[in-house]
Amino acid sequence: MSKENCRIWIVDDNKEFLRDLEFALRLEGWEVSPYDDPIKFLEELNFDCPGCIILDVRMPILSGDEVQEHLLSKNCPLPVIFLTGHGDMNLAIHTFRHGAFDFIQKPFDPDYLFAAIEKALKIGKQKGQRKNLRSSLTVKNKCSLIFPKGCHQDLLLII
Repeated sequence: MSKENCRIWIVDDNKEFLRDLEFALRLEGWEVSPYDDPIKFLEELNFDCPGCIILDVRMPILSGDEVQEHLLSKNCPLPVIFLTGHGDMNLAIHTFRHGAFDFIQKPFDPDYLFAAIEKALKIGKQKGQRKNLRSSLTVKNKCSLIFPKGCHQDLLLII
């Protein structure tokens, strides 16, 4: 996926870490939107822009998993990668069960994070394409895919 068409949102209350990660991602060619306030992030996030969300786990206003729950309640299609210096197995399992793409412990290898972002974007793009295809199919088209020619007309009469 082209980096010019994507945005990476970073949400972390550690302003120094946030600045450093933003700098590293920009050097890699990414468009970056950094937030040290998860509430402001949730208010400003645009689901229509393809990209990826990087969340810190422990933040004072809202935790990363609480932010993830808000994203799920809004049907956010963007993949979420957690970065944390305070992770444990139970927390990692919790985030994965709620759809996290990856869970990375700080300190981390930047190349690993960059690869995780690329992979998350690729999978996110594929999911988006499947969703668009499903939403573009009419009931008649869906029936045509499932039933032999002509049979779907009887089914439509029943419906």
